[in-house]
This record gives sequence, structure tokens and C-alpha cells, in this order.
Amino acid sequence: MTEDELLFHANYSHSFPPNTIHETEKYGIGKMIRKMANYPSSWPIKIHTDHGPNQWDFVTEHMLQSEADLFGFFSERIINDFKKKSNKKALLLQSPYKAYRERNRIEIDNNAIGSIFFLAHSTFWTDKETNYDELFDFFDKKLPSTHHPVSICLHFVDVQKNRHIPFIKKGFPVYTAGNWEHPYFVENFYEIIKKFQFGFSNSVGSNLFYCVDLGIPYTIIDIEPVIVSNSDPNIISSKIAHKNHFQYEIQYNLFSSFENQINPLQQQFVNEELDPKNKIANGILMYHLYFSYFKFRLNSIFLKLTSLFNLKSNE
Repeated sequence: MTEDELLFHANYSHSFPPNTIHETEKYGIGKMIRKMANYPSSWPIKIHTDHGPNQWDFVTEHMLQSEADLFGFFSERIINDFKKKSNKKALLLQSPYKAYRERNRIEIDNNAIGSIFFLAHSTFWTDKETNYDELFDFFDKKLPSTHHPVSICLHFVDVQKNRHIPFIKKGFPVYTAGNWEHPYFVENFYEIIKKFQFGFSNSVGSNLFYCVDLGIPYTIIDIEPVIVSNSDPNIISSKIAHKNHFQYEIQYNLFSSFENQINPLQQQFVNEELDPKNKIANGILMYHLYFSYFKFRLNSIFLKLTSLFNLKSNE
């Protein structure tokens, strides 16, 4: 992408239906869930889901505090923890990304070459910085020849913070799937990664799971980013650093070396987080989405009638 294209996609967003659950909509999750359940795009989503594979050892605090009545998780590990801590309805779902890839029969391009590097990304609440000199030295001296040439994929927040500039100055092709409210985030993501034979990063992220699911061997390199600032309420409330979660330790052990193929343990690990055995059928998901929507509409009508009745009573 050119720098103008990077900035455009990092800032381009669209609006969602009123009263929808915005976290579910982000990164294209809501759009894909609608496809899975034949649910209208103009209706609000009333299920609260993680916006990707949750790699904590337990459900995040903000999910437990959510006002939603219906929840969706993509891992049996996380949904079991949620059910221990909440009496609200929770559904075990197939990852919408995996469902999208299978439905559209997306495969690695025949002329795929080199590797795509996913920089450990910042968010609006957590600012991370990677030592570029150390990273570039790694590319030059430690990255296997099979993984060259290298291209870069950045989170939209890091593009907004101009962290693409050092890569462009060094001559690396740079991509972004776009703003988390981009209407074609998922489509953009797969159009990027299917061009490459390998993936690697200096942190654990959703891209690991989606790359391996597509058939792209993946590696986590030991160039840890520095957290410059952090106001993420989930991290603050848990008092446990990301790297201290047992689930993270598993990933670092499984994906710490460069391999030309995905081994069975890696594949099994990814499958358990994207395609759990006990996931519900799309028909059941459709029932719950429609039921939750009509329940929301009836509650809205009831509140309006109650308000109108009270207004007339006070006249």
C-alpha cells in the first residue's frame, strides 16, 4: 500500500445500526456473525462477543460487567470460565473469521512468497513501542532466507501514530486491514495474508490463529515490545501481565521457532480456539439472535408505553 492508502484505510469507518453492541461489530465480527445466522445487516446485534480469540486464562472483566443478556465466545476454555462467574446466557461459536474463510473458500495464493510481519500493536488504551533497530537487525541477520522478502502489517492505531514511517523508509511494503470499524476489514485482512508463505510477529495476536488456519506457518520472535503507557481497564483490573497467562506461555512454546510447515500440535491448538467441538449450529445462533432482537424491540415498546402512560397520568 502507498502511505496515502494506509492512512485512508486506518481512518475509514462506517456507522452501525442504532442500539447495537459495538464491540461485537468491530473488526468485522458483527458483519460475519450476520452472515452465519442470516441476520439482517440493518438490525442491531444484541449478542456481546469477544472481538477475536481471547488468549487470557479467564474471561475479561468488561465482559462480566456488560449489560448484555446474551454472550458469544469462540473457545470452550473461556465459555466454561464465564459460566462459573455469570448466570447469563452464553453461546459457544465457531470463529466468524474461520466461517468466512471456509464459506468463501479462501486459500493461499499459488504465487505466495516471503513473509508478513505483524508488529506488536498499540490500542487506544495501551501504547507499545518496538525497538526498530533491533527489529531490522533481526530481519537482516536472523530471519531464515525462506522468509524473505518481508512485508509489514500494522494495526490501524499504529498507522495513526505514524509507526509505518520507519518501515517505509527502509523500503518494506506496508499493509493494514483498516480501521476496526472498516466495512471490509475481514476481506482486506485475507487479501493481505494470502499473498505470503509465512507469518511472524513479536507478540501474540489474533493474526496467529487466522494465519495458521489458512495454512501459513507462524512464529513469535523474541523482541518484546515496551509498554509505554497503559490505561486498559481489563489489564489494570486483572493485575496480571499478558505474558503471565498460562495460555500465552503455551503459544510461545508452540510457535517460538521457524518452521516450514505447521505441526499437528500447532494445528490442534488453533482449532480449539477457532472451531471448538461443541460449538452451536448456525441455525441455533440464528434463533438466539432473532429472539434477542425481538425481546429488545418489545422492551423498547413497553418502555415507551410506560413513559407515555406516566406522562398522561401527571397531566
